[in-house]
Amino acid sequence: MRYLVFLVIFVLQSCQADESSDNVHQYVGKEFTSGKSMAFSEFKGQYVYIDFWASCCPPCVESLPFFEKEIHPLEGNSFKLVVINIDEDKQDAIDFLQQHPISYLNLYDPFGKLGMPLGVSSMPTGFLVDPKGKVIYKHIGFSMRYGRELKKLILEKIKTAGK
Repeated sequence: MRYLVFLVIFVLQSCQADESSDNVHQYVGKEFTSGKSMAFSEFKGQYVYIDFWASCCPPCVESLPFFEKEIHPLEGNSFKLVVINIDEDKQDAIDFLQQHPISYLNLYDPFGKLGMPLGVSSMPTGFLVDPKGKVIYKHIGFSMRYGRELKKLILEKIKTAGK
């Protein structure tokens, strides 16, 4: 019975994410450090990997450094990496980032304004968005195996975007 309840919740969340995914370019986030508004419409024409993270998330200890080393170098005209912190207490995220520094775009969304329409319910949750702003891939959690598969997928998309 518990499995059935989980499956129903998962399907409902997936449907919610699919219905709203056409609107990713309409989102506006706040840059983590400066608080400056950043419109996702700036990414039109690019693939974007969006990853939601929190300081209390054990897999994020692996994912953020992996993104720094393996995914961030892929950024260019056809790809952008964006992570979004959801900690209610920003100091928790600041402390985390002091131990695990990153140099790619980090937004701050403590009230879930960006995560809720996508159906984010656990950390980390990542989305690959196509150049038109549609979510084409969603993944919950992180492992090094997944990271390698993600890098391969992004490289394939970047290669086809250049043609």
